[in-house]
Amino acid sequence: MILCIGNVLSTAELQQILSLLSDADFADGALTAGWNARLVKNNRQLPKGSLQQRQIQQIIFAALEHNFLFQMAARPKLIHSILISRYEAGMSYGTHTDDALMVDQHRLMRTDISFTLFLSAPEDYDGGELKIETPEGERAYKLPAGTLILYPASTLHRVE
Repeated sequence: MILCIGNVLSTAELQQILSLLSDADFADGALTAGWNARLVKNNRQLPKGSLQQRQIQQIIFAALEHNFLFQMAARPKLIHSILISRYEAGMSYGTHTDDALMVDQHRLMRTDISFTLFLSAPEDYDGGELKIETPEGERAYKLPAGTLILYPASTLHRVE
């Protein structure tokens, strides 16, 4: 199932997140990639555990906790940490699936569902489409800021 959920973040929450990101230092995204994704991942990410990452994660977790449609569709027992990615000119994240197993607080956990939460308006950047392979063919998503797309972690996808 692929599900788009609009208005997950309010305008105020988006502004708060973008403000936190305005002076943040980003690192090589390959540092958080699994062994296979590392081969196709070329982006920048907010370092896990940084002050900005923790603050943004709190905002997103609170928004997801209060979003009825997300809770009903995903039924999350636990949400693994949030990765904040940035793509600069020429960067992309090639075709991959998300890791089926991740470690959280020294426990191995199965991950079945992934999501992408768009933080910028589509007209504010070129490229950046999330492309998901489906039985009906490839679908491209470039959604409004604050919109989330939920999809199986095993789905082949990429970011242009």
